[in-house]
Amino acid sequence: MPVPAGAQSNKSLSRIAPAAFLVAVVVLASLAAAAATHSAIDLIGDFALPRDSYDGMAHESRALAFVLVLVIAIAGVLRFLWSALDGSHASATAFRALAQPVLALPVWRFAATVMVLALIALMAMESMDALLDGVRIDDFADVLGGSIPLGSGVTLAISACIGAAVSQLLRALAAAHEAIIEIVCAILIGARHPGGSPRGIRTALSLESFAAPISILSTRAGKRAPPLLFV
Repeated sequence: MPVPAGAQSNKSLSRIAPAAFLVAVVVLASLAAAAATHSAIDLIGDFALPRDSYDGMAHESRALAFVLVLVIAIAGVLRFLWSALDGSHASATAFRALAQPVLALPVWRFAATVMVLALIALMAMESMDALLDGVRIDDFADVLGGSIPLGSGVTLAISACIGAAVSQLLRALAAAHEAIIEIVCAILIGARHPGGSPRGIRTALSLESFAAPISILSTRAGKRAPPLLFV
């Protein structure tokens, strides 16, 4: 029996989604680490270095990185909250399957990946800033703030902390996903349905329940629906 095209598409997406999620999380964590490192090196270099190569130029790449990470993070949080209101997507199993590649990586390996990518992103950001400002880069140390030991040390330290924090955060979310959904349901819509359990509220507001057929007689204003035997 041939498999419907829609089913094949959904199956392909379910296979690609976990890998795409892993890539997205690693890239965002690395970008956040690079932006934070860039700011830290710029600040430390003012006091610790005789010549701070980050001074005297605008840093549009840093602001762009912060905005990009913030926007995507907010979008992820909103999607997570929406899953709490949509019973068809609120399964803890589905979330764990999506995050499984991240959860399968040891924390140290995830953090090490973020460290390497953050260092590369930092150098790319400074190179772009220098190019946009017409500033010449004389040597490799310039892209690290003027000091290779300082720039690389700060980068590795901050990116290791951010990488470990992101990995642990996702593990905590996966472990408490179902409980978080119940809490969100209770907070957002519990007041509108007094006496109802968060699980019942979530099911009632799922996309399937919105699409479920409703008896015309039961919707007549000011009247009760007739007994089920007569509907």
